[in-house]
Amino acid sequence: MDEKQYSIGVVTYHARFETYFKPLIKRLAQIFPDKEIICVLNGHPDKTLQIKYLRNAVLFLRSFKNVRYLTYDSNQSLSKCWNQVVILSPTQKVLILNDDTEVSELFRTELEAHIQNNELFTLNRSWSHFVISKKIIKKIGWFEERLPGIGQEDGDYTYRMAMQNIEMKNVDCAGLRNFVAAQENPGWIEISPLVQGTRYANINREFFDTKWITPLNSPAVSNFTHSCVFNGTHDTFTPIPGMETPMFYEFSVLDTHEDACNTSSYVTPLLRTKIQKIYYTVGRAGARFLRKIKI
Repeated sequence: MDEKQYSIGVVTYHARFETYFKPLIKRLAQIFPDKEIICVLNGHPDKTLQIKYLRNAVLFLRSFKNVRYLTYDSNQSLSKCWNQVVILSPTQKVLILNDDTEVSELFRTELEAHIQNNELFTLNRSWSHFVISKKIIKKIGWFEERLPGIGQEDGDYTYRMAMQNIEMKNVDCAGLRNFVAAQENPGWIEISPLVQGTRYANINREFFDTKWITPLNSPAVSNFTHSCVFNGTHDTFTPIPGMETPMFYEFSVLDTHEDACNTSSYVTPLLRTKIQKIYYTVGRAGARFLRKIKI
């Protein structure tokens, strides 16, 4: 097994196609021509909208030699889409990116300085972009597919990691940017409203509260069985008996032969990445300063 090999997964849906997804895939194909890019195109209950979207998206993706894709007519949970990316990956490690993400040559350099020796880590302290290995999936289990919309996937997995004494690491990447786009007409909107003031499905929050006892949903409880650090804060929790994560798929589906993507290699331009590091670092510092002024 080549520890330097990894693939890239992106989950998307119709509303992100033109503004975010297309520019991202073009950039990924340019910077990672030797890596397999796996795209999961999620579904929507509006069949006319979905048919038009899939037709355009598939036509677009077919132009890239190192891109594979999986399409759904109906909406699937984000957790299921993540699981499918891992299953379809020909490599042991997978970089999973939000569709509303921007990357540069600098990002590849930053990523590859850490991916060889780490099995699981977030980028820029967010589950909007993270690396996970099949070894971790076999130890912790699958992402929780009973969360039908978007939200709490990361909290659920972090809690389960803590129960196995696995700590989430983080790598800061100046060459990676997440736009944090709004959820416009998502496929799950017919079954759940948004949690007020967030981009997440209320139905996911409700399910999460049936699986875990936390200070948020049980303020009268003072003693908890486990603790972890999640999103930079100290969390305490207790699992609810009978709500353990199911074995959605046999782990044998992860035992695939690892092959390098049969495309041209990519040499990271050293001078350009140095310039980008200065540019992005200064830009991020300026953005943080402006946010503080507004507060």
